[in-house]
This record gives sequence, C-alpha cells and structure tokens, in this order.
Amino acid sequence: MQKDESSINLLPAGVTVIIPCYNYAHFLGAALDSVLAQTYTNLEVIVIDDGSPDNTAEVASKYEGRIRFVSQENQGLSASRNNGLALASNEYVALLDADDEWEPSFIETLMGKIQDLSDEFGLVACLDYKIGVNGEPISDRKRDSLTGEITTRDLLLKNRFFPGAALVRKNVLRKAGGFDTTLRSSEDRDMWIRLSSICRLWVLPEKLIRVRKHGSNMSGHGSRMRENKKMVLSKARMEGRVPSKDLGFWLQAHSVVDYQCSWIFHGEQKHGAALIGILRSILLWPFPMDHLRLDVPHFFRIRALPRFFFSALASLFVDRS
Repeated sequence: MQKDESSINLLPAGVTVIIPCYNYAHFLGAALDSVLAQTYTNLEVIVIDDGSPDNTAEVASKYEGRIRFVSQENQGLSASRNNGLALASNEYVALLDADDEWEPSFIETLMGKIQDLSDEFGLVACLDYKIGVNGEPISDRKRDSLTGEITTRDLLLKNRFFPGAALVRKNVLRKAGGFDTTLRSSEDRDMWIRLSSICRLWVLPEKLIRVRKHGSNMSGHGSRMRENKKMVLSKARMEGRVPSKDLGFWLQAHSVVDYQCSWIFHGEQKHGAALIGILRSILLWPFPMDHLRLDVPHFFRIRALPRFFFSALASLFVDRS
C-alpha cells in the first residue's frame, strides 16, 4: 500500500486539454492524434462539440476511452472553452483549437518551463508555424517574435500567441472570470490582457504548435475582426489596464488594429476597405512605432500603402469594365 501511495505522489501534475469543435470534424482527428502523441502523458482530454452539424461526434467516437466528449447546443467558442474549464479536473489547462495540432513535446516543454518559473507566472506559451489544409508547411515571413516575459502593454499593442500555444494555471483562468462570451473573435487576446493583471506571462521561442490556415479561419473576416479587436481595446481602457490619459499609447494600439485589419481586407479582395484601413492607421498615429516590439518590418505601414493603393485602383478599373 505504501508503494502505491509513493507512486501517486511521484506522478507529474495533470493537464486538462480542452478542444472546442464546431463543424471541424475533418480536422479534429489530426488535433486529437497530436494530443495523444504527447510525450507528457498525465492528460485529461475534453472535446466540446458546440452543436456541430457535421460528423464531429462520429470522429470523436473513434477515441472513446481516451477522451471525454461533451455535446451541447451551439453557444460559441468562448462559452465552449468556459464549459470545458468548468469540467477540468487538473491544475493546469491547455486550449487547443480543433483545426490546429501540437508538436509531441508541446506540453512537456511548457510544463517544464512553468514549473521552473516562480508561482507569479500563471501562463507559459510558445511560438507557432503555419500549415495548410492537408498539413503541408506554409512559408511565412522571417519573424523575430517577442519572447520572454510579456506585459499588458505588449498584449494591448498586439496579440502575441495563439490560444492553442498556451498552458495556463486553471485557478488564474477562473479568477479572471473565464472567456468573454460577448466577443465573436479576439476573445483569447481579451483573456490574456485580463490575465496579465492577475499573473505574469512568459513566451518561449520554440515553435511547438502547427496553426492550420484555411478558408474558414475566424481571423480571415476583416469586419468582424476589426469590430472585436476595437471592443477588446475599449474594454481594456475602461478597465484601466493602461491609464486613459496615456493617449499616445492608445492611439498606437488602435492604429495597429487598423493596420492588421487592412491586411485581412486585402486578403478578402476588399481593396477599398484595405486602403481605408491603412490610411486610418497612419492618420491615427503618423509617427514611427517600435517595429521590433511589434514584430513588423521597418516603415511597415508606409510600405503597405502603395500596395493597397494600387490594388484599390486596379479593382476600380475592373469594376468599371
């Protein structure tokens, strides 16, 4: 009996993996395979089917006995994560989107770091790389992403990591009040901003999550992204995350949102909206920004302006022809 008790005490801390899924049955199997292939094995896996009209339940049934499957009426991504959090039985939580995948060492690496840091740190995250619909690597620009400790100001200027890239202490997620169900996107950034007022955050330089890019990504909808990004900033300002009197900082934060969304509009072939977005960004803050802190090229907005201008001009001639 004594031997069994000692073995229990030597078990590594448990991690609950929460995977919300809405209409992503065609990706769910790959996501689950990447979780079950983790080198860190003390895992609880919860799949929340958010009222999917596809065969999500059928795919999940193939993993019976290895995962917990919960079906609910459609409530949205934030509510799905919150419902999974309420069911989590472990001290640590990881949030994987159903269309993304982890490298096998993801949890082991992040758990090792969070346990090495002081208890003031409630979240550890990592960097990512992109894959296509079939899992093929997608070339991305060379990035010098911000790593190490991440502050509230860093997060207000730009989101620094994907939700599936983070490992979080469950108690700080609950203390923050869960994910905001009024947001239709950027709910993860809103959560990280609130967490940064409760605990410290650390980002590792390793790329341990494969983020899948496809036509249905939430981040590909310019109008929705802009609306929700602006809501996150307005909410944070009202809550005093950075003093409202620091007008220069807030103008830069809003300028960055318009710059980011101009690229989304450009990808949607909405060239007029892209041009308006980049002009709005420059008008909000016509001065240089710390491009290294933002992980963007030198003169990033000035460099984008001609592309958006000529794209808008070309689309105007096409529309008239």
